[in-house]
Amino acid sequence: MQWPNAAFAWATNFSLIPASEPMSEVREEVRTGASRSVEEEQVKQLNRNARKLSKGNPELAESQARSAQKLARRLGMTYELAYAHNVIGIIRLAQSDAAGAHEEADAALKISRITQDTRNIWTALKIRGRAATMTGDYHMALEALLENLSIQERTGNKQELSKVLMDLSRIYTLLEAFSSALDYCLKSLTIRRQLGNRTDISLALNNLGLICSEIGDHGQALEYFLESTELQTVSPGDSLICGTENNISRAYQALGELDAALLFAQRSLKKSRESGNQYVESLALRSFGEICMERGLQDDALRYFEQSLDLCRLIGDKHGAAQTLHSMAVLSLELQRIDEAEARLAELGELVKDLGLKKLAFELEYTCSQIHAQRGEYKEAWRRLNNHHKLKEAYYDSREQKRLRDILVLRQVESWSKRVENYRRHVDELATLNERLQELNEEKSEFLGIAAHDLKNPLSGIMMTAEVLIHQFERLDECGIKQRADVIYNAAMRMSDIIGSLLDINAIESGSMQVNIFTFPLEPVLRDLVHSWEERAQHKGIAITTSIEPATIDVRADRDMLHRVLDNLLSNAIKFSQPGTQVQIRAVLPEGGGVCITVADQGPGLTDGDHERMFTKFGRLSAKPTANEHSTGLGLSIVKKLLDLVGGAVRCKSTPGRGSSFIVELPGGSACTGRISGGHKAG
Repeated sequence: MQWPNAAFAWATNFSLIPASEPMSEVREEVRTGASRSVEEEQVKQLNRNARKLSKGNPELAESQARSAQKLARRLGMTYELAYAHNVIGIIRLAQSDAAGAHEEADAALKISRITQDTRNIWTALKIRGRAATMTGDYHMALEALLENLSIQERTGNKQELSKVLMDLSRIYTLLEAFSSALDYCLKSLTIRRQLGNRTDISLALNNLGLICSEIGDHGQALEYFLESTELQTVSPGDSLICGTENNISRAYQALGELDAALLFAQRSLKKSRESGNQYVESLALRSFGEICMERGLQDDALRYFEQSLDLCRLIGDKHGAAQTLHSMAVLSLELQRIDEAEARLAELGELVKDLGLKKLAFELEYTCSQIHAQRGEYKEAWRRLNNHHKLKEAYYDSREQKRLRDILVLRQVESWSKRVENYRRHVDELATLNERLQELNEEKSEFLGIAAHDLKNPLSGIMMTAEVLIHQFERLDECGIKQRADVIYNAAMRMSDIIGSLLDINAIESGSMQVNIFTFPLEPVLRDLVHSWEERAQHKGIAITTSIEPATIDVRADRDMLHRVLDNLLSNAIKFSQPGTQVQIRAVLPEGGGVCITVADQGPGLTDGDHERMFTKFGRLSAKPTANEHSTGLGLSIVKKLLDLVGGAVRCKSTPGRGSSFIVELPGGSACTGRISGGHKAG
């Protein structure tokens, strides 16, 4: 994006070239314009590369950004020039070089304010605020961040607004204005939860933990830190995770769990060195020193403190230097190095005054009182101790602290309420799943029982008949052998029907049954269906009639599935009908569209209880087959499931003693006027 600036204006409007100019000069101008376009694109690409490389390869990223600066300055590309300064500022922040970051941010601001380039302005303000925070210049940091906050509230950029709010929360935490810190942190967390960015939510939770640590609620702080790590999906060397692990270490240390504290301090130190984050490294070194002090390893503690202090001074972290100096003064006092402790406290006093650190102020007074007591200066020791208690009481009992604790308690109650609600929801889900598992278990037991029973009877018949054939074969005539072969065949067919039905149900429920839906004429399907059952119907003295109106009806379904559906319905109609009755198959086009196929019999009909379970698996009904035919209880269940697959439906109309009508509803195709009525009368 190129922002307008009169000082860098450049035109390529060839229509403005005077006609009297030689053509060679015009061609040169065209070549110049083409070359400039290439260079402008090169600047943009260099900046894009620099931004992408800023985390993984900061040296190469800075080289790319410097090249972009040089070229952008020559071409007058103000936006890209400011952008390059900001990229280098971000790199400097990651390297804990606050002074360098501040310098780049100022350069970007100077350019962007002239061009009123809002995006580069707020980026530079963000860098300036974070750099000032690192050096302990909190007033400058607040000034930059509050200006940035005003910009983000006007532009409505929620992502950047949440970041500014979080930066302000950190500043107020360092200024020990914890109520304001909490307000900004919770506002940021609310926006971040809306946006759903796990890393940003993790940062907000981490900051909540820091606020809790500062007011002495280390148990709650640890919960926030651990919750923060659960959301972190960043690389192991990232500053977020190594910083959080150091916070966890300090929380465990405050709770007296030194082994856990040491473990997380080791992780933080290793990862901060891998990522080159000197700020977190200084924190981890101070954590090591404090753990060593707790364990009585004074020499090791002093070595870690000295390394931490050197890093704080190197990167300009005054706040970190103040905390380390206090730890070193306490250690010197333990080692009876009074002069050394006093020198540390004198330097600390200047930083406390400069930064306005209230907590360290009362801790400083207490340590000074101990030094005076060891020197026998009891009056001064008493004065310093009295100051310590006054400052401490004011720090912990202020209205701000009380309001802060109230807010934290409310948030904790809300958090617990959400957990209870989630727990209840999980319990309800588990209860539903458990109920379903019980249903499946009962269904499985029923399946095994019915399958075993229904397969056992025909299998026993086959075995007994085969045994008769084996032992009496020579005494049987041809008619006797044929009769027994028929028995074996019929029993095998029963077993085949049972197995086929079970396989159908399994294929449908597992989703492995293939469906091939297309439009086809209905009449041939009905003709084949009646033909296949004609002999068995005649054997029972039952007539089958068919009626299709209009004469030609097309249906849209899977042809094989429709045949199986109607085969099941016709089989049941014949099975449960008395001799001398009639089964009717009618197909019509209802006014609402589609196709209705009805299979009606004159059997015993169905009870209310039958209606409730007729389409369930193994739903045995009250009616009994009239010629001892076999029934698996799966037929109607298969009918319904097959129709569901092809977008159809089935329903039943029946009254006890007046027969049953099963109506199949399917999507329709075309139709022609006419009527076909045929009868197949059993003898």
